[in-house]
Amino acid sequence: MHNAFNLAETLANPSNKIIGGFAATEGQFPHQVSIRKVTNVHLCGGSIISPNWVLTAASCTTGADNIVVIVGTIYLSSTGRIHTVSERIRHEAFDMNTKQNDIALLRLLTSIFFSDYVKSIRLANAEPYDYADCQIAGWGVKTNPPAAYPNQLQYTNTLKFPLGTCMGLLFGRPVFSTNLCTMQEYVEGTCDGDAGGALICNNEQVGISSWQGSCETVLPSVYTNVASYRSWIREHSGI
Repeated sequence: MHNAFNLAETLANPSNKIIGGFAATEGQFPHQVSIRKVTNVHLCGGSIISPNWVLTAASCTTGADNIVVIVGTIYLSSTGRIHTVSERIRHEAFDMNTKQNDIALLRLLTSIFFSDYVKSIRLANAEPYDYADCQIAGWGVKTNPPAAYPNQLQYTNTLKFPLGTCMGLLFGRPVFSTNLCTMQEYVEGTCDGDAGGALICNNEQVGISSWQGSCETVLPSVYTNVASYRSWIREHSGI
């Protein structure tokens, strides 16, 4: 029912991009969702954690009055299967300026039907070890400086870095004990967002994409540490 795909507005939005990414294939990231305006404009990523719940960043739940969740597609030009959001639960201590407690849950009006291409992801109960191999997926530009956004979901491989190292590299920007960070030798990773997407290590979601140091230099990408919020997630969703 929301078939008017506003590609021009999506491509003009600088908040959703993976730098140095590869094209994902169908079923490679079955937990991945696109959070969109009801006009079908992509806003953020998110992850399926049960048939009725999506995990995302709190920063993704501000602004648009009405949002929907799209599952079952790796293409922005497709509406996939549309699910109405019946409730947004943003962390009560979320700070938009510092991005502290950047976590939110979306309750869906109707249950997601699981298949080979649509599945939930397991949530981590512990932080991954330093320098663990991880992946992040999202929709956005593949090159730096930014070019046109690709229609197809992108992903990149990355490494989990010690939090203290990231704090030093980010020149005093606020990084909290409830954050994780990743970095690569080359300019590769999230850029100006891809907010809400899952950081995956060892087939578990360990982080939620929150913000990044720079798109143009080798600086860390910062995530909400899922393990730090397991009790909060369980309290509000039962997951």
